[in-house]
Parts: sequence; C-alpha cells; structure tokens
Amino acid sequence: MKTILVPTDFSDASRSASLYAAEFAKIMQCEVVLYHTYLVPIVIASDMPITIMMNPEILRQETLALLKKEADIVGEITGTKLLYEATEGDAVTEIIEIERTNKPDLIIMGMKESGPVSEYIIGSIATDVIRQSLTPVLIIPIQAKFKQFKKIVFATDYSLSTDTHLLEPIKEFCKIFYSKLFILNVVKELELIGVEKEVSRMRIQNYFEDLEHQHYYLEDDDIIHGLNNFIDEYGVDVIAMLPHRHNLFSRIFKEGSTKKMAFHTHIPLLTMPSRSF
Repeated sequence: MKTILVPTDFSDASRSASLYAAEFAKIMQCEVVLYHTYLVPIVIASDMPITIMMNPEILRQETLALLKKEADIVGEITGTKLLYEATEGDAVTEIIEIERTNKPDLIIMGMKESGPVSEYIIGSIATDVIRQSLTPVLIIPIQAKFKQFKKIVFATDYSLSTDTHLLEPIKEFCKIFYSKLFILNVVKELELIGVEKEVSRMRIQNYFEDLEHQHYYLEDDDIIHGLNNFIDEYGVDVIAMLPHRHNLFSRIFKEGSTKKMAFHTHIPLLTMPSRSF
C-alpha cells in the first residue's frame, strides 16, 4: 500500500477520519493525501450574464491554506506528515476523478453521529463514492480510534460468482494484521443453500485457504440485528462487504438526503468495489 486518499470537508467527522488515516499510515508505511473540493460562488440571473463572486485563484489559495492547517494539526497529533490537494468542482465527480488519476490504494471517509440514539450518518457524498469508486473505501465512525484489525467479519450472502479477486483487500489486511477472519451469512431461516451459493461458498473458502478463517451461519428474523449481535459477541474490529453484490448494503442505508446506518456500531465499515483498475 502506497497512498491513502482522505476527502475532507473540515468537519469533526472528517478530522476523525484524518487522524485514523494518519495512524493507519504508520502501520502501512504509506502516504496520506487530504483532499477537498470547492465551488466558485456565482450568481445567475435570467436577464444578466453569469457573475463570478470571488476570484477562483484566491479561493483556491484559501482552500489550500485550510488544508495545510488541517494537515499540520493532524500531523502534530500523530507524528505523520500529510500531503494535501484541492480542486474546484462537484465533490463526488472530483473525488472519483482524482481516484482514477492517482489510483490510491484506499479511500478513508468519516461517518457522523447524530441524534439521541447515536445513529451514524453517512452523507450522500460518501455513499456515491462507495458506489462509483474502483478503490476500497473505509468509513470511520466519528469516535473511532485506530486499532489493528485483529478480527474482521466479511458479511456475505454467497452471491459472489467467480470474482474472488474482489476480496483481495480483505486478504491483504488479514496478512498485515494477522487477523482472524469470520465469513458470516445471516439468514432469516436456516436451510440448505442452493447449488450456486454452495459453489460461491467453496470459491470463497478456497480463496482464503491460506488464512485463519471460519464460516458462520446465523439465523435472525432481522438480518442487521443478527449482524450487530455477532459483532458484539466476537469483538469484531471491522466489517467488510461487497455493496454491489449484497442486498445488506441497501438495508444498511435508509432512504433520505443522508444515509442512516441501520446498525449502530462503533467499528469501521470496509466496502470493496465491484471492479478494479
């Protein structure tokens, strides 16, 4: 691993993600790039030409100054030097553009906490990045502190076909941290799985054969409730999933302008892309 990209909006959640990334980078011996997108304010009137309200270059320099300040603060706390970059444009479009250009090994983004029941909120920008990215995305709850991934749970419904290479990020982290891997299938009713899912299970089994891992089948009427219980019982450090291959992803994110985590967890969420560079 060479580069971690950390999109930031200078919020507390982004600061938490930046701190996490800096500590993570110490273990991985890689660089961290803080990244921010901005929009040049303009005024559009039907009977007037478009008016730019601020000099674009001045805005860029002010943004870079904010990024430098953020990088210095995080660097002083963690002892890690952070790089930074800014571009003008739509956040998701620009994040995906720099991802395609720079090809980071991991994207780390923050997750906000909201409300009296401590629900975790992933903004629409993060969910769109997850869906479009060709890079694994690690979502960090605002209060999470970095610790090594000693226990990883891969939540799956065994819908994976032949693309076991998509699981490479899990294997890489397991080897780096000497992790124990739990492969978990939560179902509403225990029953014999079909031929296609059994073939998928065997492919996953073979892919992880050189790692310490176990398969678990858990029965629960509420799949997310079952996942939560498993996380608590086994002291899991990170949950991984293929959002494009598992309907659990749609269950996790409720509809709305922001996406509320349907499970209340303090651990990071690792999502892997459906295809790679």
